[in-house]
Amino acid sequence: MKKVSQKIVALVIIAISSMAFVFASPNGNGCEPYPYRSYIGFEHGSSEIEGEEAPFVGIIFGAKVSSRTSMEGYVRAQALSDFPESNLNLDITETESAFAFMAGATVTTRLFRDAAFNPFIQVGIGNMAVGYFQESADGEEYRVEELNNYFFSEAATGLEINIFRGLSIAFLHGYRYVPHGEVLGIPANSLSGSFNTVSFKAYL
Repeated sequence: MKKVSQKIVALVIIAISSMAFVFASPNGNGCEPYPYRSYIGFEHGSSEIEGEEAPFVGIIFGAKVSSRTSMEGYVRAQALSDFPESNLNLDITETESAFAFMAGATVTTRLFRDAAFNPFIQVGIGNMAVGYFQESADGEEYRVEELNNYFFSEAATGLEINIFRGLSIAFLHGYRYVPHGEVLGIPANSLSGSFNTVSFKAYL
């Protein structure tokens, strides 16, 4: 029942956020000239899976398409268990060297056109690949085994801090919904959950 409620809450958040993006208008007629500004950045965060905080890192690339709206893509790599010679203390699955690789796209709408501290909402979709690395018999290489792909959606709110004109830091908290069956001993839908990130972006 708890997981069903979480799914409903996630879908409601996504729906409300999407409506906010659609109806947000920087001025009365809904359009304004704005210079296209691309950026690149990196992020670090964690998501709650089976009561544990699983860390991930990512690369971001996108652009501001209006004074308050940006569109971006990202790739993320997340650990789901310990890797050889690592000390992550993860026990989400008993499968060693398990991982989740994500590729997705997001739309972000900010509250203000230009502010040092700017709240925002963000919605996104993507694909998650879950698998593990298996060491070869000679121990010289690793290969990916049992790769499973799942669609996911996410919604989040956050705060962007614009330090300089070309550099910003963003703090984000949200919920990611990943419908899936049991995978690598992880119960169905357990990859869904809340997540937190901090990201650094440099405008080109």
